[in-house]
Amino acid sequence: PSGRMFIKIIGLFAEFERETIAERIKIGFERKVKEGYSICSSTSSYGYSRIKGEKIQIIKKEEALVVKKIFNMYQNNKSIREIKEYLMSHKIPTKKNKTWSNKMITNILTNPNYIGKVRYGINRKDYFEIEGKHQNIISRQEFICIQKKIKNKLKTKEEAYYSNKLICKKEKKKI
Repeated sequence: PSGRMFIKIIGLFAEFERETIAERIKIGFERKVKEGYSICSSTSSYGYSRIKGEKIQIIKKEEALVVKKIFNMYQNNKSIREIKEYLMSHKIPTKKNKTWSNKMITNILTNPNYIGKVRYGINRKDYFEIEGKHQNIISRQEFICIQKKIKNKLKTKEEAYYSNKLICKKEKKKI
């Protein structure tokens, strides 16, 4: 019995330590972002790189040109699929040399990092954005215009979802 009790006590201390470390990491990430630095925990955004040991991400010229091209194409009414096909046909590599996807392009078009902001807590209730210390690739005006365009397209799809009539073949009734 005393051995089981000892194991449980050690387990409680280990759990406490794990939760304390997780809380400290979260606080550290929040503080870093509030100071204007990007977390870049795994990979920096397409168009940027960060030298190990440096806090501020720097623009990668070749990738930044691709980011500008993506924004420009979307602004000129190219669909995300058309942009993806363009990038693939011109053999433009992704950050990790994978195949371009619609999600990757959407992430680029909606990432405030490109206007010089850093963010924390994506898809969480404690999400916030703040001015970063890095240079922007896209102008704020262009970014805001793109965000409105994306929002309008989403709204149009939602409205179109209920715009047609369904007819049940079995009962020949309109639903």
